[in-house]
Amino acid sequence: MLKPTASWIALFIFCVLISTAAQAETSNHWSFQLHGPDSVRGAEVLVQMRLISGWEINANTTIKQGLLILAHLHSNIRTRHDGSTIYYASEGSAEHGQGAYRLQLKVERRNISGKLQMNGQTKELNYHITSISPKVYMIGDNLVNGLQAMLYGLKGKSTHETVFFPLKDLWLDAVLQSGKQQQWLYGKQHITTLAVRLTLNKGGKPVAVETLWCTPHRHKLLGLIQGNVSIMRAGLAPFAQKIDTQENPLTSFFFSRSRNVKSIHLHLTSMGRDMAGVLTIPRFGPIYGAILLIGGSGPTNMDGNNPLGLHDYIYKQLAYDFATNGYAMLRYNKASISPAVEIKPPALTLQIYAEDAAAWFSIMEKQSSLHQLPMVLMGHSEGGLVALYAVHYGLIDPQKMVLLECPGAPLRKVLSSQMTYQAMLRGENTSIIHQINKNVAIMANHIQKAKGDTIHFNNEFLGQFPLAEIFMQPGFLPLFKSEFLANPENLITGINIPILIIQGDRDVQVLPWNGKRLQDANPEYATLLYISKMSHDLTTVSSSDILHPAPPGRRLDPAMIKSVISYLEN
Repeated sequence: MLKPTASWIALFIFCVLISTAAQAETSNHWSFQLHGPDSVRGAEVLVQMRLISGWEINANTTIKQGLLILAHLHSNIRTRHDGSTIYYASEGSAEHGQGAYRLQLKVERRNISGKLQMNGQTKELNYHITSISPKVYMIGDNLVNGLQAMLYGLKGKSTHETVFFPLKDLWLDAVLQSGKQQQWLYGKQHITTLAVRLTLNKGGKPVAVETLWCTPHRHKLLGLIQGNVSIMRAGLAPFAQKIDTQENPLTSFFFSRSRNVKSIHLHLTSMGRDMAGVLTIPRFGPIYGAILLIGGSGPTNMDGNNPLGLHDYIYKQLAYDFATNGYAMLRYNKASISPAVEIKPPALTLQIYAEDAAAWFSIMEKQSSLHQLPMVLMGHSEGGLVALYAVHYGLIDPQKMVLLECPGAPLRKVLSSQMTYQAMLRGENTSIIHQINKNVAIMANHIQKAKGDTIHFNNEFLGQFPLAEIFMQPGFLPLFKSEFLANPENLITGINIPILIIQGDRDVQVLPWNGKRLQDANPEYATLLYISKMSHDLTTVSSSDILHPAPPGRRLDPAMIKSVISYLEN
């Protein structure tokens, strides 16, 4: 049997990263170069094909020392998804070492079963995960998907995990830790590095692995480094010798602004939830007004970051930009963001989000440095919907409102237009676009009619429309239901204070027509301003990268900042 040595641990992490990255790429042929100590060299060629319900990856690896072939391996990996079940099959052979092997696994929620054939022997594998630590990342109650999500989402944090090595028939308690992302420039190519450190608690030595990702295509894996061994995309020289450092632009931005701003940490306890907030104020000079910022949907924190790929600190940038122009800004973690993660009855709804915003607005009004100043309510994306709800129902009484990329129609229509437009940009045919609209309608109707606090979709529908799994988060059905029922056009009608609507013309999530729809619903008080080339996350984006994640470190669109400040001053 294989021993769980450091190299096999690194290979395990590498295979997980490879399989995840392969599914994110459109190219079906990869070539890697292996660089090792002394004269050890190698080549890795992977060819992946899209199957009806999964992927097939063929890999050929040759490792040489001089002219001597140390190993030649061939492996075939197949994955198949059937609703909540994943079938994984891998087989291969080596000219030296362990010989041929064949591994078959079935991962169904918390059950792992299958068999391993090696050296003429067969071993049945059958495991049930009886308990899961809250720190284990899971998607759809699936541990394998959760591990992949963890490798992408764990930035500068550590967590205890249970790691399974099927070739060794072994469970190990481990600490997985990732360092901070670093930005590099290789020629004209931006590269992100992320160090992952795995420490086994059963006497194992720490294994430090560094991964390289191509940005703006964040999921494109370029290479992996462990000690003096590296695996690089063909044509990319060893990392340490060729890539020059490039400072993240936001580092110098926050450093320079910090001399002129002051941050005050605040807390709010609401219905058993402890929420954190930060008030950013000018350190010198007069304060012209105070702004409460309500953030967007999902796991987006008070800085504007989330583990799904947003790392530009867009809300912190807003606070610093406005503070240097004489405006205080309070931003906060929503009730669903750590440390307010223990959701207690009543379950979250749009009403509770609005009540929380009202409580934060009251805290802001009571700050001695902000007493009797004009109070402004600002909402981004979902936060704009919360702001409209709070003002419409009299929970907050600001002097002005600013809506950044705010939906202008019920969520069903916004989601349908978002997905169909992105499908058109990808070149999908009309039948696929029609099916997308149909699936959104089915999902929306199911959410609105469902009872309880959690919704479930059958495996057949999830296979056709994986996005629906996002709405299956335990305890979040009341929130989703209230947001699907809300109509921003009705909410903005009757609001009798100045409202600035900011809409980027390259937003592919809340499409530009949303801003016009809001203005038409309240033409007397609403002012609509389109920002050229601005995306949903308030940064400038080129037309060619409109569907691709941009490299971290982007500054906010300067035209948007100037426009909002000018509006507040006038």
